[in-house]
Amino acid sequence: MTEPATTTDRPLRPLALVAWGFVVVIADLRFDGLDVLPDPLGFALVAAGLAQVRAHHPAYGVGAAAGALGVLISVPAVLGEPTGLLATLAAVAQTVVVFATCTALVATVPRVRGSADVLRWADLGLMLVSASFAFALDSGSTGDDGLALTVAGLVLVALGVAVWFVVVVVRASQEQPVPRFR
Repeated sequence: MTEPATTTDRPLRPLALVAWGFVVVIADLRFDGLDVLPDPLGFALVAAGLAQVRAHHPAYGVGAAAGALGVLISVPAVLGEPTGLLATLAAVAQTVVVFATCTALVATVPRVRGSADVLRWADLGLMLVSASFAFALDSGSTGDDGLALTVAGLVLVALGVAVWFVVVVVRASQEQPVPRFR
């Protein structure tokens, strides 16, 4: 009978918490305005998972800090739809989590290196493009059907990038990290 894997056997296993936490953050499941999967819980899982692996690369610590900040930012949005500055700050926290986590994965997990490298830049670029469109919509350019279709397309691309991130992080959680040079 084989022994179950432990965090000693698989030191990156806590990254599975990051994947689950990210799913909770991106899944907006609301009933009567109440978020059944509250973002603070998701950000807390992300922060906890990344904090447990921060010894393997400093960028994991950066991601953990962004996750902790995400907890604070998302608490007011639990009872209502996040808007304005809070929504922007939550999006920035998500982007920092993705970028920092992928940066650490590039350095520590050869199996996902290529995907993580492309993913971090794709997510950052998507955040910047989305921010530009959000600014255009806030400026009153809402009558343009082309803009609405573009925003809908961006939402689908963002969902695809989020799913890709979860898959990459789950794969990485099953790997051994490369030894760190000191």
